[in-house]
Amino acid sequence: MSEINKPTIEELETMSSRFIESVTRQLNEIRQNSSKNVKNFEKNREAFLKKEKELKDEIEKTKANITNNEQMLRDTEDLSILQRLEQLKQQYEDRETQLKKKTAKRDQLKETFMEKKMEIEYRINESEGRSKKALRELEACMFYTQLQIMPLPDESIKFIYLKISQKLPEKEYSFVLHISETRVYSVRDCTPDMPFMSNQIVELNATRDLYMFLITTRFHLQKMANN
Repeated sequence: MSEINKPTIEELETMSSRFIESVTRQLNEIRQNSSKNVKNFEKNREAFLKKEKELKDEIEKTKANITNNEQMLRDTEDLSILQRLEQLKQQYEDRETQLKKKTAKRDQLKETFMEKKMEIEYRINESEGRSKKALRELEACMFYTQLQIMPLPDESIKFIYLKISQKLPEKEYSFVLHISETRVYSVRDCTPDMPFMSNQIVELNATRDLYMFLITTRFHLQKMANN
């Protein structure tokens, strides 16, 4: 029996990330979406601030016109000037109303952005926490099941169980686990033959619980070897 080296920490991290690929992909997507959301918000914010400044300038101009016309009224009672003054006052009120609406919308956008930012940060932290937890669970599973792992060139992983048989504790029981690009698990090269493995793979693809799969596989191997 050839001796199998215990995988290094780097190899464990590589193997763990292979089985939590969906978590890692989700984390990257969250980060990309976060960057896009921030850029879009900044772009909208700059456009809004520009429009807000233009509106304020127009209000100031209208106020100045009102002041000038009020001065003219002191010197004349021309009806046209009175009408113009009323128009300017109405314009001023309209601009004030628009500005209030724009300011309220800006505050709402700012609040929405902050909520999205907090949600994104939470999802990033949660995903990173799941990744670390997955690695710890894999290490614990290896210790509990007397399991050894060998990464293969085709990105499959060979699992080797030790101390299964009470009569032949040194005998190895192994299989190769592969996960496709569409996230479907499959098994090959079972040594010795493992009739229960087909049901195990169906269950794994249904639950996505790799750690329970490894533990229950050891249970089945012990039952097969010691009966």
